[in-house]
Amino acid sequence: MDFLEIDGAVISQIPGDEEIDMDLIDLIVHNTRNTWQAGRGEGEKRRDTIQGKKAELVFERYVAEHTGHKYLSYDDFREDGFRKHAPFDGLLIGRDTDAAAERECINAINREIAYGSEVGTISPDLRKKLEDRKIFTLEIKSSSLKKRDYEGVDNAVRRTRDACRQIVHNLERWDFFVYPHYLRTSGSVADFYDYTEYVRLHEKGFPQGNERFLRQLMKEEYDHASDLYTRFYFDYAKGHIYLPGYILKEDFFRNPRIMHMPGLKSGMALYYMYGMRARTPFSRIDTDGRIWAYDREVAYERLFAGREYRCGICGDRLRICKSMRNRGFFYRCYTCERNFSLESVLEDP
Repeated sequence: MDFLEIDGAVISQIPGDEEIDMDLIDLIVHNTRNTWQAGRGEGEKRRDTIQGKKAELVFERYVAEHTGHKYLSYDDFREDGFRKHAPFDGLLIGRDTDAAAERECINAINREIAYGSEVGTISPDLRKKLEDRKIFTLEIKSSSLKKRDYEGVDNAVRRTRDACRQIVHNLERWDFFVYPHYLRTSGSVADFYDYTEYVRLHEKGFPQGNERFLRQLMKEEYDHASDLYTRFYFDYAKGHIYLPGYILKEDFFRNPRIMHMPGLKSGMALYYMYGMRARTPFSRIDTDGRIWAYDREVAYERLFAGREYRCGICGDRLRICKSMRNRGFFYRCYTCERNFSLESVLEDP
């Protein structure tokens, strides 16, 4: 498969229907329950499933042809008869992971789905086991380009490199997203501040004290999330698929932002959001130290409230405070009596 890289994004042709297993598509559609896209009929679910499988196929081929690693779709080894929700879309398996370790981890996933989960989830302990063996869970979301994604592009003519570059630029308006662990839909929770108040009220076992609570919450969110997130965009006007890049799960939880998904289909679905502009290009996935030199404790320290920060003026420790009026959090130096925004304090990745 031919791949073109423009401004960090990978672009390829959309695979044909003959390249995917339509019997598998039928099985998935028959067992698919609507989540944030309420009210989808069989026809729409089928189109979405075909699109998703084509996205996976393109990614599988890119990884095989441009890295020493491997992508394995969850649907290729699941044993639940497609009755439960998939805990992730697939696995990114490191080149140094031997076949025995891969089989052991796949068997462990299927055991947990069969005996430890009613809905199709895997435990944080199993996620850690996979990570320690250089096997990383991956979420792939796919969608078709919208009208605004074509701004500055003439769809009536052949797609030029400059036109592709404009589309890549337009896609940077969007976000990566993942569900919060403790609440997926709500009409009253609208942002991260609301979500933390909800968890304080409804979930037990969290420590007292604002900073300790936030540190534990971010670790819980991190431990239950998949390792990598990406979004692929289908340009049906010209038969192209765009792979802008990916992020790691820690990116959602460094400066947390929660919103409702826009659009009527999403209802009151809640998501952590992280801007597409900060994506990591797929050309770097083979050498990304945050993946292949993974250190969980270092990653924990990069999360919001995961480490201490010092005042740049007096050197004293900054404290995390919450603002009921502004519905958010900030850092404060009580020695200098100065407040600092999260953006001004948090270090770059």
